[in-house]
Amino acid sequence: MEKRVLSSRTIRVFAGLIDYIFLYSIAVFSLLFIFNRTLGQTPSEVGMKILTLFPLIFLGYCFKDCIYGISPGKYVVGIAVRDKDDFEKTPNFFLLFLRNITLIVWPIEILVLMFSKKKQRWGDLLAKTIVVRNHDVRLRYVLLRLFVILIIVTIAFAVSANVILKNFTV
Repeated sequence: MEKRVLSSRTIRVFAGLIDYIFLYSIAVFSLLFIFNRTLGQTPSEVGMKILTLFPLIFLGYCFKDCIYGISPGKYVVGIAVRDKDDFEKTPNFFLLFLRNITLIVWPIEILVLMFSKKKQRWGDLLAKTIVVRNHDVRLRYVLLRLFVILIIVTIAFAVSANVILKNFTV
Protein backbone atom coordinates (compact mmCIF):
# COMPACT_ATOMS: atom_id res chain seq x y z
CA MET A 1 0.00 0.00 0.00
CA GLU A 2 1.50 3.32 -1.07
CA LYS A 3 1.64 6.23 1.31
CA ARG A 4 -0.64 9.12 0.31
CA VAL A 5 0.44 12.72 0.79
CA LEU A 6 -1.97 15.62 1.28
CA SER A 7 -2.30 17.95 -1.67
CA SER A 8 -1.00 21.47 -1.23
CA ARG A 9 -3.42 24.37 -1.03
CA THR A 10 -1.85 25.95 -4.12
CA ILE A 11 -2.36 22.81 -6.21
CA ARG A 12 -5.98 22.57 -5.03
CA VAL A 13 -6.71 26.17 -6.03
CA PHE A 14 -4.99 25.58 -9.38
CA ALA A 15 -7.12 22.46 -9.97
CA GLY A 16 -10.22 24.47 -9.05
CA LEU A 17 -9.31 27.14 -11.60
CA ILE A 18 -8.86 24.48 -14.28
CA ASP A 19 -12.29 23.03 -13.39
CA TYR A 20 -13.81 26.50 -13.58
CA ILE A 21 -12.27 27.14 -17.01
CA PHE A 22 -13.36 23.68 -18.20
CA LEU A 23 -16.98 24.22 -17.12
CA TYR A 24 -16.94 27.81 -18.38
CA SER A 25 -15.86 26.48 -21.81
CA ILE A 26 -18.73 24.00 -21.79
CA ALA A 27 -21.12 26.84 -20.92
CA VAL A 28 -19.80 29.02 -23.75
CA PHE A 29 -20.07 26.18 -26.28
CA SER A 30 -23.57 25.45 -25.05
CA LEU A 31 -24.55 29.11 -25.43
CA LEU A 32 -23.11 29.15 -28.94
CA PHE A 33 -25.15 26.06 -29.74
CA ILE A 34 -28.30 27.60 -28.25
CA PHE A 35 -27.84 30.83 -30.21
CA ASN A 36 -27.23 28.81 -33.36
CA ARG A 37 -30.57 27.05 -32.88
CA THR A 38 -32.60 30.16 -31.99
CA LEU A 39 -32.60 32.10 -35.22
CA GLY A 40 -36.07 33.55 -35.73
CA GLN A 41 -37.25 32.89 -32.16
CA THR A 42 -38.52 35.56 -29.78
CA PRO A 43 -36.20 36.97 -27.09
CA SER A 44 -38.27 35.26 -24.36
CA GLU A 45 -37.86 31.85 -26.03
CA VAL A 46 -34.10 32.41 -26.29
CA GLY A 47 -34.01 33.60 -22.67
CA MET A 48 -35.79 30.47 -21.43
CA LYS A 49 -33.27 28.27 -23.24
CA ILE A 50 -30.40 30.19 -21.68
CA LEU A 51 -31.97 30.03 -18.19
CA THR A 52 -32.19 26.24 -18.41
CA LEU A 53 -28.45 26.15 -19.02
CA PHE A 54 -27.46 27.68 -15.66
CA PRO A 55 -28.81 24.87 -13.42
CA LEU A 56 -27.18 22.30 -15.70
CA ILE A 57 -23.78 23.99 -15.42
CA PHE A 58 -24.22 24.26 -11.62
CA LEU A 59 -25.05 20.55 -11.40
CA GLY A 60 -22.01 19.81 -13.55
CA TYR A 61 -19.88 21.69 -11.04
CA CYS A 62 -21.45 19.82 -8.12
CA PHE A 63 -20.84 16.44 -9.78
CA LYS A 64 -17.36 17.24 -11.09
CA ASP A 65 -15.55 14.91 -8.66
CA CYS A 66 -18.00 12.02 -8.84
CA ILE A 67 -15.84 9.78 -11.04
CA TYR A 68 -13.24 8.22 -8.73
CA GLY A 69 -13.00 11.49 -6.80
CA ILE A 70 -11.22 13.16 -9.71
CA SER A 71 -12.36 16.24 -11.63
CA PRO A 72 -10.71 17.41 -14.86
CA GLY A 73 -8.59 19.89 -12.89
CA LYS A 74 -7.64 17.28 -10.32
CA TYR A 75 -6.67 14.90 -13.12
CA VAL A 76 -4.38 17.49 -14.70
CA VAL A 77 -2.50 18.22 -11.47
CA GLY A 78 -2.59 14.65 -10.13
CA ILE A 79 -4.77 14.89 -7.02
CA ALA A 80 -7.94 13.11 -5.88
CA VAL A 81 -10.63 13.28 -3.20
CA ARG A 82 -10.45 10.43 -0.69
CA ASP A 83 -12.13 9.36 2.53
CA LYS A 84 -10.56 11.13 5.53
CA ASP A 85 -10.07 7.87 7.44
CA ASP A 86 -8.97 5.69 4.49
CA PHE A 87 -6.87 7.44 1.86
CA GLU A 88 -7.34 4.50 -0.53
CA LYS A 89 -11.15 4.74 -0.49
CA THR A 90 -13.08 7.06 -2.80
CA PRO A 91 -16.09 8.63 -1.01
CA ASN A 92 -19.53 7.74 -2.28
CA PHE A 93 -21.46 9.77 -4.85
CA PHE A 94 -23.55 11.63 -2.25
CA LEU A 95 -20.52 12.73 -0.21
CA LEU A 96 -18.72 13.97 -3.32
CA PHE A 97 -21.83 15.94 -4.28
CA LEU A 98 -22.16 17.32 -0.72
CA ARG A 99 -18.55 18.55 -0.64
CA ASN A 100 -19.02 20.45 -3.90
CA ILE A 101 -22.42 22.02 -3.25
CA THR A 102 -20.80 24.10 -0.52
CA LEU A 103 -18.81 25.88 -3.24
CA ILE A 104 -21.81 28.21 -3.53
CA VAL A 105 -20.15 30.12 -0.70
CA TRP A 106 -16.66 29.93 -2.20
CA PRO A 107 -15.19 32.83 -0.16
CA ILE A 108 -15.91 30.88 3.03
CA GLU A 109 -14.50 27.74 1.41
CA ILE A 110 -11.23 29.52 0.62
CA LEU A 111 -10.95 30.94 4.15
CA VAL A 112 -11.54 27.53 5.73
CA LEU A 113 -9.00 25.94 3.35
CA MET A 114 -6.40 28.61 4.21
CA PHE A 115 -6.60 28.01 7.95
CA SER A 116 -7.34 24.28 8.14
CA LYS A 117 -4.49 22.17 9.50
CA LYS A 118 -5.37 19.24 7.24
CA LYS A 119 -5.85 21.48 4.20
CA GLN A 120 -9.60 20.85 4.09
CA ARG A 121 -12.31 23.23 2.99
CA TRP A 122 -15.78 23.38 4.53
CA GLY A 123 -17.16 20.83 2.05
CA ASP A 124 -14.36 18.42 2.98
CA LEU A 125 -15.16 18.80 6.67
CA LEU A 126 -18.88 18.10 6.06
CA ALA A 127 -18.26 15.10 3.81
CA LYS A 128 -15.30 13.82 5.88
CA THR A 129 -13.02 13.87 2.85
CA ILE A 130 -9.46 14.89 2.15
CA VAL A 131 -7.56 15.70 -1.04
CA VAL A 132 -4.37 13.74 -1.66
CA ARG A 133 -1.81 13.36 -4.38
CA ASN A 134 -3.20 10.69 -6.66
CA HIS A 135 0.17 9.97 -8.21
CA ASP A 136 3.46 11.70 -8.72
CA VAL A 137 2.92 14.23 -11.50
CA ARG A 138 5.89 16.16 -12.78
CA LEU A 139 5.51 19.70 -14.08
CA ARG A 140 6.18 18.67 -17.67
CA TYR A 141 3.22 16.25 -17.57
CA VAL A 142 0.94 18.91 -16.11
CA LEU A 143 2.00 21.32 -18.85
CA LEU A 144 1.55 18.63 -21.51
CA ARG A 145 -1.98 17.86 -20.26
CA LEU A 146 -2.86 21.56 -20.17
CA PHE A 147 -1.50 21.98 -23.70
CA VAL A 148 -3.60 19.08 -25.01
CA ILE A 149 -6.72 20.47 -23.30
CA LEU A 150 -6.01 23.93 -24.74
CA ILE A 151 -5.73 22.45 -28.24
CA ILE A 152 -9.02 20.56 -27.85
CA VAL A 153 -10.83 23.64 -26.52
CA THR A 154 -9.40 25.81 -29.32
CA ILE A 155 -10.49 23.34 -32.00
CA ALA A 156 -13.96 23.00 -30.46
CA PHE A 157 -14.32 26.78 -30.28
CA ALA A 158 -13.16 27.24 -33.89
CA VAL A 159 -15.58 24.59 -35.17
CA SER A 160 -18.47 26.05 -33.13
CA ALA A 161 -17.76 29.59 -34.29
CA ASN A 162 -17.47 28.42 -37.91
CA VAL A 163 -20.84 26.65 -37.78
CA ILE A 164 -22.52 29.67 -36.20
CA LEU A 165 -21.01 32.15 -38.62
CA LYS A 166 -22.16 30.04 -41.56
CA ASN A 167 -25.74 30.18 -40.23
CA PHE A 168 -25.67 33.95 -39.72
CA THR A 169 -24.53 34.68 -43.25
CA VAL A 170 -27.14 34.62 -45.95
